[in-house]
Amino acid sequence: MVRQPIEELAERFRIRLEESWDDLDSVKMAYIEVRGETRRESYAIVRHVGRPVEGTIIWLIRDEHSAEAEPLFLRTFGLTEQDVVWRAGIEYEPDQ
Repeated sequence: MVRQPIEELAERFRIRLEESWDDLDSVKMAYIEVRGETRRESYAIVRHVGRPVEGTIIWLIRDEHSAEAEPLFLRTFGLTEQDVVWRAGIEYEPDQ
C-alpha cells in the first residue's frame, strides 16, 4: 500500500479508474501493465471508497511473486520506499 491517493496516481499518469465493488465496499480501481527488464508485470491499484485510511492498495496480478515487481512499480510511478506504508507478507527478500 502506498500513501498516495488513487486519484492522484490516476491523474498524474492518465489512468482511467473504474468503479466496482467487492465484499467489503465500493471500490475505485484500475488494471495496469508495466514492462520490466525480464518480463511484464500486471497490477491492480485499488481504493475502497469507505476506508478511512488514505492510500492506494497495489496488487500484483500473478500466481507467483517476482522480486522485480515492487521495485518496478515504484520506479515507474516515481515513488520511493518512504511512500510504502504497508506490505502484506511476501516470500522474497528485496535487494537492500
